Amino acid sequence: GDLRAGFARASRELWVVALLCVFLFLIWITDAGTLYSFMIGERRHGLLAILPLTESTLRYILGSSLMGAGLATIVFVVTVHGVPLLIDRRCGLVGAVGCSVRAVFSGFPAHLLWGGLMASVVMLSILVPPLLALVLPLFVYAGEAFHRRVFPADAGGLPADRPEGV
Repeated sequence: GDLRAGFARASRELWVVALLCVFLFLIWITDAGTLYSFMIGERRHGLLAILPLTESTLRYILGSSLMGAGLATIVFVVTVHGVPLLIDRRCGLVGAVGCSVRAVFSGFPAHLLWGGLMASVVMLSILVPPLLALVLPLFVYAGEAFHRRVFPADAGGLPADRPEGV
């Protein structure tokens, strides 16, 4: 169907970005597991495994959260505008990543707010799964509008020239 056709039409550059995101996720999960084994070291399963909150479990939560936040920031900076630019085929992989990074740092407060809002709402809606059916399409629409504001489609030329402020 349409999903298979969409995957077939995706450029190699888009697949490279997707594989980079998966690789960074695997690094984070591996790091969290390693931290758990060194800091807590008990064979308990489930969310209650980190309870009671002791100094070692709090250090584990802080360490794994900081590592996850750092890797998530890298993924956000590379993909927030890079993926739409690749989908629209407005530039190649290096150009799309470069444009995304420049756009994020040239409009840092707006991107920080957007990333924080997106992360917070999606994480909260995961706790109530039916909300995901509302939140995900809404964020796709809002993300596209945000991207179009930074990189207008009618600007002409390569977006690498100069991302517009938000």
